[in-house]
This record gives sequence, structure tokens and C-alpha cells, in this order.
Amino acid sequence: MLLLFILGCVGEPSSLSDTGCSSADGLTWDGWGSGFMTTYCRACHSADSPDRRGAPVGVDVDTFEEVLQWSGPIRSRVIEEQTMPVVPR
Repeated sequence: MLLLFILGCVGEPSSLSDTGCSSADGLTWDGWGSGFMTTYCRACHSADSPDRRGAPVGVDVDTFEEVLQWSGPIRSRVIEEQTMPVVPR
């Protein structure tokens, strides 16, 4: 839910509250978003990842700002194309 919320926000905020968006559920980057990205994205999309499994170098989601930077491609791959996150088979 927060990922969709973040992807719907625009601009270059320094925190979720700076986006002009608000979450009725009380979800925050530190309380939920960062953990979500760790669980589903950072194994491949982190500057510190030892095995990027084909993820392009530099396409990282270690910080809130990086998630916002990549929000367009994230939206496309996760929501529209449904090709991310890769689910092991």
C-alpha cells in the first residue's frame, strides 16, 4: 500500500510528510516502506548487493529519495507489467 502511495507522489521531498501526500493508515517510510523495499527489492537493487541478479548497476532503492527517483520505472515494472519483484520458482 505504501509503495503505491509513494509512487503516486511527485517532487523531490526529503521525507514522506514533505510529499504533500498523507496516509490515513499512518504508514511511513521508516515504519513500513523501507522494510518493504528491503524484503522485496534490495536483494538485487541495492548498492551493497553482492548478487544483483541482472539488475542494472545504479538502479538502487536504498533510500526514500532513490525510490522517488525511480518511481516511474518502479510503477511500470511492479504495477503495469507485473514483472517485479521477481518471485523465485
